[in-house]
Amino acid sequence: MPESYEMKPSKITFVRYPYAKTFLFSLLFFGAMYYALSVFASAYAPYTIIVFVVFQVLDYYYLSVRYNKEKYIFRENKIIQKSGGIFSDSQTELLIKNITHVGMRLSYVEYKLFETGNIRIESAGSGGTEVHLRSIDNTEKIYEYIGELMKHNGFKLAKDNIIQQERPSTIGVFLETFKSFVSTSLLIAYIGGTAYSSIPILELAGLNALIVLSVAGLVVLTIFLNTFFHFMDLKRRVYNVYTDTITYAEGFLTKNEAFIPIENLTDTTVTQNLIDKIFGLYDVRISCQGTGQEILFKNMPNGKELEKNIDRLIEERRLFETQSYVSGIQSETDIQLPVHAASPARAPQGDTFFTAEYRMDGKRTLLPLLAALPIFLIFLIAVPGSIMLGILTPFLIIWIVVFTITIIKMNATKYLVKPKSMEEQYNFLSTKNKEFSNDKITGIIFKESFIDKWFNTCSIHFWSIGSSEKVIFSNIYKTDELRKSIAAKSGMWSREVLYNINSNFSVVDMLKANLLANVLGGLFMASIIAASILYSLWLAVVPAVAILLYAVIICYNKIYYPRSKMTFFKDHIYFEKGVFFKDFYYVLYDNIKNISTVKYPFSGAGSVTFDVAGEQVEQSGQTQVVLSNSFAISYAQCIENKDDLIDMIFHKRPGAEEIKKIEENIREYAVRPVLVAKPDVMNSLVPLVLGSIIAFPLIALLPLTIPLTIWSVRVTSYIIEPYRVLKKSGILYKKQKSIVFSKIDHLNFEEGFLNKMFQNGTVTINTVGSSKSEMSVANTPNFRAFYDELKQHY
Repeated sequence: MPESYEMKPSKITFVRYPYAKTFLFSLLFFGAMYYALSVFASAYAPYTIIVFVVFQVLDYYYLSVRYNKEKYIFRENKIIQKSGGIFSDSQTELLIKNITHVGMRLSYVEYKLFETGNIRIESAGSGGTEVHLRSIDNTEKIYEYIGELMKHNGFKLAKDNIIQQERPSTIGVFLETFKSFVSTSLLIAYIGGTAYSSIPILELAGLNALIVLSVAGLVVLTIFLNTFFHFMDLKRRVYNVYTDTITYAEGFLTKNEAFIPIENLTDTTVTQNLIDKIFGLYDVRISCQGTGQEILFKNMPNGKELEKNIDRLIEERRLFETQSYVSGIQSETDIQLPVHAASPARAPQGDTFFTAEYRMDGKRTLLPLLAALPIFLIFLIAVPGSIMLGILTPFLIIWIVVFTITIIKMNATKYLVKPKSMEEQYNFLSTKNKEFSNDKITGIIFKESFIDKWFNTCSIHFWSIGSSEKVIFSNIYKTDELRKSIAAKSGMWSREVLYNINSNFSVVDMLKANLLANVLGGLFMASIIAASILYSLWLAVVPAVAILLYAVIICYNKIYYPRSKMTFFKDHIYFEKGVFFKDFYYVLYDNIKNISTVKYPFSGAGSVTFDVAGEQVEQSGQTQVVLSNSFAISYAQCIENKDDLIDMIFHKRPGAEEIKKIEENIREYAVRPVLVAKPDVMNSLVPLVLGSIIAFPLIALLPLTIPLTIWSVRVTSYIIEPYRVLKKSGILYKKQKSIVFSKIDHLNFEEGFLNKMFQNGTVTINTVGSSKSEMSVANTPNFRAFYDELKQHY
């Protein structure tokens, strides 16, 4: 393999081809605007020509600058993309061992005219395309070359033994495109009706009705052609499952190809809706490492077989990696097997003997709902009348619906503990099977409420590095050995206690932990008390109730936090918390991607947060919110040393005696920083001042906001140490965030307009199992040196 290979996109298709398309669209747009202005405001019509010319000059200049900065560099173990705009520069560096998906797109017109195409490369630490090779010559050769690079880095990708070939069902493809057809028909009807009703108005404006109808007809034709091409694309899709690779190809005019290495696959999910069940079709979703890295194979007639084959390949690959590590042998190609993300070299081997099948406990699931029924009846008997009946009837209908759905779910759901995976199955009118392989499970959480105590039940939540959903075993019967048996499936069975962190709650620390809220609340209460003295004593009820509630919170916290305990074992963390609703966390060290500590003001106590590989997507109104898997312990003492100590535990894996020695002499074990970077204050001050001028009343706050901003920037620093990177920040609440080098997936740096102005830049650090950057080293003058230093350590 060559040590380094560089290339640029084709100038014709990167600059001139998109410029030509923009030129034609602009010509139509500005031509229509010129015609409209010449009819209604002729004096302004010539200005459209000036604007058109200026726009074309700027567009060509922008594309030319982008082309000059766009470069792709292939090295033995990484791929680098350099890009930028008129006021910006950026660089992305991706380790080849973390690649999860490589796709090639040959757009029909571009490829036929210029023989260029696009390649997208996705990684474990990103929610989308991480490296995008745009408009490159010899696309197919480069696509093959990337595969060869991946082979050189430990991926097999031989594709010599095909296990299954699949095509989407014609019926399924038709049904999918039929949905588009229906929505298209409605759109056509709306456009046609609007155009027809507007013809008299348009004729008054000088537009011929024939022109309007012709345009509408052209739109209709375009939509129908798009639907047809979409159908042909889906119909020609072919999936091939090999022993080491999954490939798919599609395309009627535009060609798309992709390959997915087995090494970085994590889980599979099979779903069926009612229509799919009628026609015997399945949707198979394959998860790679990192949220957003999910590949959907739709309308598969042999979906169950496809799922089984992929699951078997994932299990076989994991077994091979484990055996290779244990025995120290090398892979078939005599290249040392790469340590892929989420398959750490030191990851313990899980138990494969324990298996079980669980169902939702009927008493635990239904009795809480049934307990609500007598309440409705009591209200109906005690308060007769049509008004009460009218109020309760909607609630009773909702209760009946919920109760029916719960019974269906209880009978249609089962949970399987397999030798090497956990599976949640639902089969009624629709089908959904979610399965997580044990080695890709990043966290196990046992949940027990006070109701579970009555029925001896619990629920289990499983986090995975590749899925945005959880596998949940709800309301299952709990045995004495359940937690131990389930945790052991992911290799968490060590009982040797190395270190403990417990919450040490005090009222003083509570006041300090919520300092700002307490100060504002105190001022508000003082003003209410003063008003009650001056005006009415009845106002004193408000602070009295507030003080009572605060006392209740203090009493609850005194019960809650002594039950918040964290224990470090040989290779995993166990954490428990809760009073009425208890949570028990089990997480391997190797699945923790970063640690954050917060020190409370004027206190030695604080909180420690552990971010775990993988994320959950939750619906919040109309938007989806991505939340990192995490857990935290509050009111931990000697918080200043906790981050350093925990990272040493993760990195060095010392024994209990050595940990005790490190904690007692933490300063002696402190390492000398390799490089320190501090942000430039101007990048924060300029937006602050401009924003305050635009939002005019905020100018009055500048004497306060400017010093606070300067202070906040001054206390922020980024540090590279021999085995990790740190961010320290905070004025009152001192914060520290650390990432051990082994958790880094890829790096980016970029220079925006303000960065260019003040000669600084930003480095972003991405970890495996995240859809967004984990740490942003923002606006530092020595960002290139910081970036180059980080490259040497991960």
